Amino acid sequence: MFLNLSKRAFATAVLTILLLARSAFADVSDFLGNWVNADNSANDIARVVVTRAGADGVNVQVFGRCHPTDCDWGVRPGLAYSEAADSSDVRIVTADFNPSFARQHITLRPAPGGALTFEVMTEFTDHSGRNDYATNGRLTPAPPPPVALQAAPVMPGVSTPTPKPESFIDKLGAAVGLDSTPSTASARVADAPGENCHVYNPVNGFVTRKDGGWNFVDFGFTLAKFGGDHASAIRASQIIASYHFDEQCVDSRYHPQMMYWKSGGVIPRDSLPGQDCIAVDPKAVLVASKGNGWRVVDGTKTLFEYADDKSSAELTASVIRTYRLNRECFVGGHDGPMRYWLSQ
Repeated sequence: MFLNLSKRAFATAVLTILLLARSAFADVSDFLGNWVNADNSANDIARVVVTRAGADGVNVQVFGRCHPTDCDWGVRPGLAYSEAADSSDVRIVTADFNPSFARQHITLRPAPGGALTFEVMTEFTDHSGRNDYATNGRLTPAPPPPVALQAAPVMPGVSTPTPKPESFIDKLGAAVGLDSTPSTASARVADAPGENCHVYNPVNGFVTRKDGGWNFVDFGFTLAKFGGDHASAIRASQIIASYHFDEQCVDSRYHPQMMYWKSGGVIPRDSLPGQDCIAVDPKAVLVASKGNGWRVVDGTKTLFEYADDKSSAELTASVIRTYRLNRECFVGGHDGPMRYWLSQ
């Protein structure tokens, strides 16, 4: 009698454990697949791909809205949340993405009609002064794309210049206190004190239509605005890709006049075909007064005027002399939105 009760009790305990173990496996099937943003005009999320990882885990891949092709945020492990501790009914999947400038948290939820809703919380970490923000929308299921999405190609027929950080460090070391030990091409040279630079991952840079015009952006951060000039926006993206620019610098964050770009902390010196540039003699650049204001001049030629902002004028002249910048180049005309410099 006691043995039979013990067997029944043991069997019941085993069955209970099995049931609990089965309920612990999360059912993520409602989230699996290729999902596209129901709003074709949205500038944030283009599509989301959710795949199974292990028995009940998921991987989440996000593509941002880019032009001419969507940009891949990468694949991150997702966390699946059920409605209760003993339930297998998954109601939320989340994933975290960490580009160089921010932390981004995406939340996916099932929606009526076999859809998903998404929320993206963006927290900036680059001290740019931009406000953290949140976006949301609706995703609908779609077949996988016929080809993998990839970044915009480099300009056809244009050779890729190679940065030369060794000679750059030798020339700049005394000015900004850098180690003069030879460096490798992959090492980033530190910005000099006072520089206003935005470092970004060039893989994340793309041309997109935003606010009624064409912009070159780093996810949500606009680096250059081209208005209706789509051709100049594409030309700028090709030049940026060819030089492997990964840092944009300006003389002032509030009313910038001088803009220059770096690759690994280095100002490139090689020329590309078809560039629109003017020559500058860095040895002749200095700050001169003009009435109650200040200007940066190259001999008798005025490069920039700063009204009463002498500090910005001095920074600009110092940058030109220190980096030995001898060509200012333009995209979209000399008054256009994209300007960059080349060095000796």
